[in-house]
Amino acid sequence: MDDARMGARLLPCPRIQTERQQMQILPLHFQGSEDSRFLWSVDGSQKIVPHSSSEPFRYLGLWLSMDLDWSKQIQVLNKHVMDWRWKAFARKIDPSQLRASVVEYLFPRMEVGLQHADITQMMCDAWMSTIILTICERGKMTGAHNINRMGFCLLANIPDL
Repeated sequence: MDDARMGARLLPCPRIQTERQQMQILPLHFQGSEDSRFLWSVDGSQKIVPHSSSEPFRYLGLWLSMDLDWSKQIQVLNKHVMDWRWKAFARKIDPSQLRASVVEYLFPRMEVGLQHADITQMMCDAWMSTIILTICERGKMTGAHNINRMGFCLLANIPDL
């Protein structure tokens, strides 16, 4: 070790005297449209205004709020399933292609939301029933409403939600 480094290590570190102060940066309660607080954006061209804690925002592909209300994320997941169903009927997609689209397209899009959001088993069962019913209707299968969901998933090699 050279002498400059050794000297720097042996120098005493001065003590910094700090006084304790209470400082309020932002009030805790959102005051609605009358709230005059804001921060400037990084480039200084826009004002960033606070939002309510119940306002949903998207972070890493997941819709959440500071209140941990998952209603927006559930709405997005439901829209994925219903859009998939609509496209299946509008484009008259073959049932075997629908099965592939469920495994390779629909489930990966829903994965993050299913892992993190507070989704009930009843919602998952309803979405799975919609998926199976869509595949059966496109394949012109009779008695699609009476089919065993777990058996269909096993035979079609579709993971159950």
